[in-house]
Amino acid sequence: MKYEDKAISAARNQCSAINGGSTNVNRLASSRFTYRDVTTTEAQGRQINQALKSLGFCKV
Repeated sequence: MKYEDKAISAARNQCSAINGGSTNVNRLASSRFTYRDVTTTEAQGRQINQALKSLGFCKV
């Protein structure tokens, strides 16, 4: 995966936002997972958040 290290870091930061009760977490995910040649929409950000939660990645 081209951006594997960045994606792992973004996922950890995203979990901090989710677990911390941040607002607009879908927009944050969209921003965190957008790279030079990869654009992530807010709808995709919502799917990322759902995946992080359902996989237990964001357990407190």
